[in-house]
Amino acid sequence: MEIQLAHVIKNYGTTEILHDVSLTLSVGGGAVLGLIGPNGAGKSTLMRLLSGITTINGGQLTIDDSESHNYTRWAQRHTVYVPAGDRGLRNKLTLLENLQYFSALRCERFANVRQRFLDNIKLFDAEALINKEFDQMSTGQKKKATLLVAISLEPSLILLDEPSNGLDMSAQVELMQLIKTVAQQSGKTIILSSHDPVLMSGVTTQYVFINGGRFIQTIDHTLSEAELRETYDQLFQKGAVS
Repeated sequence: MEIQLAHVIKNYGTTEILHDVSLTLSVGGGAVLGLIGPNGAGKSTLMRLLSGITTINGGQLTIDDSESHNYTRWAQRHTVYVPAGDRGLRNKLTLLENLQYFSALRCERFANVRQRFLDNIKLFDAEALINKEFDQMSTGQKKKATLLVAISLEPSLILLDEPSNGLDMSAQVELMQLIKTVAQQSGKTIILSSHDPVLMSGVTTQYVFINGGRFIQTIDHTLSEAELRETYDQLFQKGAVS
């Protein structure tokens, strides 16, 4: 299954955020795509489009799913978008209550979602969080809990917006390795957005560099930290792209 963006334009009011964006994205197979660019590059806007939260103003956004002729409708059923920061789950609900809440929002049978949740919880080492309220968790626990709920809903595409924000270095490394493991074991496609090349190295299988609302380079293989840092510096820190 593939998602196709063809000359996509997205405006907020009179401001054009995405300009003539084209990309083909394969869904399935455990791929991890890194969406890389500085703050304000258009990463979050692109993720909201892919998740069906907002719609395009120009171009085409389609999927080759024979059961769906409406991308937004498909995305709202088959994707999960996790925003940046600590806003992923409901503060006053426990992890299990959050799972039930989001299952209901997606009209998923809770018994099925709960079983997937229990199957995944040891992988996440999150048994102690089941009955803990979200606002009582540490930042690292919140990231882990949000990802656990997301994968248990069994979407085809998971979108993680700046997932490492607020984490110390050891927690960042743990989270990125967990994301890699989830992709490999579940076969789901995961898109990460970040402006930190260190965190993206060795985890992603494809990189899309974005700046000023435009794709400026795509690399279809994993890069080492040194290679990714060099590419990032060339594109964003040396004035190669304005």
